[in-house]
Amino acid sequence: MIERDFTPGARATVQLKDMDTIVANAEALGVELPLSRQTQQLYRAMVDNGMADLDHSALSCSCSRCAGARA
Repeated sequence: MIERDFTPGARATVQLKDMDTIVANAEALGVELPLSRQTQQLYRAMVDNGMADLDHSALSCSCSRCAGARA
C-alpha cells in the first residue's frame, strides 16, 4: 500500500461478493453485523467508482476519496 501498488490479488468485486453473502446470511439469521455492513458499503463504493478490478488493499484509496483526501 505504501508504494500504491494495487495489482489485483483479491479484486474488490470478489470482496464485495463475499460481503454481500455475509450480510445476507446475517440478515436471514436476524443477526446485526454493523461493521460488516459498513465494509460492504465501502466495497460497493469502490466498485461503483471504477475501482472494481483493483486489489482489496486499494480500499484505502476509496476511503481517502470519501474523506476528500488525495487518493
